[in-house]
Amino acid sequence: FVHYLQQMAQGRSHRRAYRQAFGGSYAAFERAWREYMMELEPTPEKTAAERLRFLGHGLKMLHENGRSAESIEQLKEMLREIQFRVTLRIGHGFQIERSAEDDELFEAPEPENRRRAAKLELEPAEDGSKLPPGAVVRGLGLTVRLVWIEGPNEGEPISRIEYE
Repeated sequence: FVHYLQQMAQGRSHRRAYRQAFGGSYAAFERAWREYMMELEPTPEKTAAERLRFLGHGLKMLHENGRSAESIEQLKEMLREIQFRVTLRIGHGFQIERSAEDDELFEAPEPENRRRAAKLELEPAEDGSKLPPGAVVRGLGLTVRLVWIEGPNEGEPISRIEYE
């Protein structure tokens, strides 16, 4: 694409710049683009954030019912016991349903650098806190953390994802 833009900047016609940069027809370009897009995978950090969002919904629901987990394994058991499911927005109007039956949601994604292992852990709420426990994924390129703040509606817990 950069080559195409360079050709255009040098005054080449759109058709000539296109042929030099991409070679072939628009249909061939579109096929190659679709193949490329279908093979894309989210980064481990993006996958971690999605898993933490799911866990955050579960942690909040348990917290609202006076319950709390002390480990990921205990959280998994508690959420499976109630057949927990949630529909998450993943951007641009798309939604995806996640269920506590999916083991992967309770695991850290595999890092791009496979020589080290990533780890998913709960982080206890501060003593006396009105907030649920947090969660963190360490061992990726970035640390991905689910944190809580007190919202404006009577301190209702609001989650956010932070990258360190």
